[in-house]
Amino acid sequence: MTAPRIVIVPGWRDSGPGHWQSQWEERMPNVARVAQDDWVTPSRNAWVGTLTRMVPHAALPYRSIVVASSNDPFCPVRLAGAYARAWGSEFVRI
Repeated sequence: MTAPRIVIVPGWRDSGPGHWQSQWEERMPNVARVAQDDWVTPSRNAWVGTLTRMVPHAALPYRSIVVASSNDPFCPVRLAGAYARAWGSEFVRI
């Protein structure tokens, strides 16, 4: 049995070498990082499209939590909630 795949989704301007997301990626097996085409001037449709292609919309085979901001212009909280429902994830709105 393989370890669950962890998907790291950096925000605007990506995450530099000292950022916790980058450190996790370097140290943990089975980590996939979402790579956007443009980290500085994001296009919501492009970013959501990249994430959609990377993550299947099916229940995950392990416990998961989706944490979403209520004021994120790139992933509205309703969409984040829909992802959580599709994946069978606990949903935390901040």
